[in-house]
Amino acid sequence: MNFDNCLDMLIREGGAVIRHRAAREITGFLQGTMLECFSADLLSDPLVAEYLVRLEELSRHPITPARLHGAGADTLETVLGKLVFFGCRAGMEPLDIATEPFRHWLLERATLHSPDPH
Repeated sequence: MNFDNCLDMLIREGGAVIRHRAAREITGFLQGTMLECFSADLLSDPLVAEYLVRLEELSRHPITPARLHGAGADTLETVLGKLVFFGCRAGMEPLDIATEPFRHWLLERATLHSPDPH
């Protein structure tokens, strides 16, 4: 089986995560309507949806360093790592909404602790 046949098989028979990642990362060509369809399938995949719910739950609690970093199933590092592994990227609305409190928290601290340029 040649490369194109393998790629076609992955996209045709793979689950949402495999289809999305194969189309986006291997072919490098996923745009427009095709991107929207593959992304919608990815975001509705039960495992991806489970981790998006975990991320949303994390974003509802006070943010602490312990919630950001660690190997626990309920840390941002673990949950976001899984979502990125599944193929979720910035620009996907559910991910952007759920990560906004964390991005704001990190930016706030970076600003507070940045050295004085003078």
